Amino acid sequence: MVDDLDRYGGGVFAQLLTDQFTSRLALTRALDRDDQAVRSRLLPYFGPAIAGCDYPTAHAQALLGPITVIQVGVELDAKERARLTHLDSLVDREYDTLVDSYGAPGKPAEFQTFVDVLATGRGSGAHHANRYLTAVADRATLLAECRAKTDLIGALPAEILTETQSIIFTERPVSASQVHHALTARGIPAATTATTLTAAQRTAIIEGLRDRSLAVLVEQRVLDPTIPVPGAEIAVLLARHRNHTQLIQRLGRVLRPGKSNRKQLVLNVFVAGSVEDPSRDGASLETSVGPLAAETVRTDPAGLITFLRTWHGLTPRAGARSEALRARGGHHLSAPQSGPKPQQPAAPKSAQTPMPESVAEPARFQQAPRPSVSGSAPGPATAPGSVPTAAPAPTTVSEPVPRPEPAAEAAAPHNSVLVGGSDSQGEEIAELLTELTRLGQIATGEEVGDLIGYTDPGDLRILAESAARDEQLVFAEIGGDSDDLLLLGTAPHTDLQRMRAAATRITVWANSSEDPIGAMYELMSDLDGISVPPHRLVQIAAFLRGTTPKALL
Repeated sequence: MVDDLDRYGGGVFAQLLTDQFTSRLALTRALDRDDQAVRSRLLPYFGPAIAGCDYPTAHAQALLGPITVIQVGVELDAKERARLTHLDSLVDREYDTLVDSYGAPGKPAEFQTFVDVLATGRGSGAHHANRYLTAVADRATLLAECRAKTDLIGALPAEILTETQSIIFTERPVSASQVHHALTARGIPAATTATTLTAAQRTAIIEGLRDRSLAVLVEQRVLDPTIPVPGAEIAVLLARHRNHTQLIQRLGRVLRPGKSNRKQLVLNVFVAGSVEDPSRDGASLETSVGPLAAETVRTDPAGLITFLRTWHGLTPRAGARSEALRARGGHHLSAPQSGPKPQQPAAPKSAQTPMPESVAEPARFQQAPRPSVSGSAPGPATAPGSVPTAAPAPTTVSEPVPRPEPAAEAAAPHNSVLVGGSDSQGEEIAELLTELTRLGQIATGEEVGDLIGYTDPGDLRILAESAARDEQLVFAEIGGDSDDLLLLGTAPHTDLQRMRAAATRITVWANSSEDPIGAMYELMSDLDGISVPPHRLVQIAAFLRGTTPKALL
């Protein structure tokens, strides 16, 4: 009998799944049938799934209380929107190439498996697969860590966050730390699992959540299962879940058996018009928790704050009443009669493309095969009959109200400044040099262009040539069928001719060396006196060869 089935797909746990066990039972909160390990290893070993161990059944049997799902749309700034447009275009282009030229299947799960395998190889196919995966990951990071989402957390009423208990789900440790700082700077008692915790720190967080002296826990992509959040009333999803299993794991931190004095809130914060938008997202929140929702509201940040104040019972004259209710051990709040001011969904920018994230079946138990009397390998068990799904609770969706379109110039691509003249070119060069420094003073033009919003290699070349004339960098042609550049940042009193020779030497090594890792020592010797991080050399060589640094090593 195993708990948390998803942990047994690989590694040490998978080694326990031997034929000596003739009776087998597995428990899981989420069965992701699109996962390769689930399909090839776990389902054949444990047998068919038992239908009906899911959220709708739990709701029908009054094991879980009702929740309110609030879809909160935010907008990107002009620079973020330009970068998103570029990444959307890159994902679409690489997807079409992988399907049309390399035979990738059209179904999302099969496509993802195909691309993951292709990316581990070499050659042009691996190059396109890695470009697709990188673009998808960069887009997810951009959407999860956009400024508007952090600003939204900073605008939430401090008195509500302090007097309730919330859990906020972010993407990377850096974004979790930023959100944590935004909360503590306002005096809101918060903790985060984004940093390495000592045993004493972990115990302090657990005790603080138990006695409610801690109001908010900020978690990153990988949850810390050793820290329970017993009284969480509000869940805030700042980052889109990567698969159904991850979503169920997140919601399991909030949706627990027992009755609450008021509806629990699940706030899904998304970038309007992006792949996160529920109107475009086939793996949206409603797929998993829709049957539990007493109401679903789509709104904007201002409408969310109004809704939270109504939900919490705080009005200009209700503070004393709220305190009295808390003193008696609870709150009473009727369901709001009217929702917050809704927001018009933004029109999709482009057609939806398959993503690494995928939609899967609801959480359920696995059925164990019946033991064999003769001691032979267990045969397949008969799948039980389906449990009728309970009818969803009434759902209220606010009627959209048209919003004015943003000004055209606000959404213009970042690189459009080159068309109008050179007035702002100094700022663009400064931004290019900043990103080049952050990358270790060495990068391909495409890397830097992605970061500063330049989608046209010709425009990036103009910018690089301007910076080179000012002796702020040097560059070399990548060569072959690529029109990309290798950029090297310069320092004061640098020998520019020697730097240009170094840039050319690096491109030849990255493209043509039969054993790039073995030849790396010789390369570093040739670059004596020119500071280039070795790990960046490996990354660039892997990128130009259409593989990954791990595969190259």
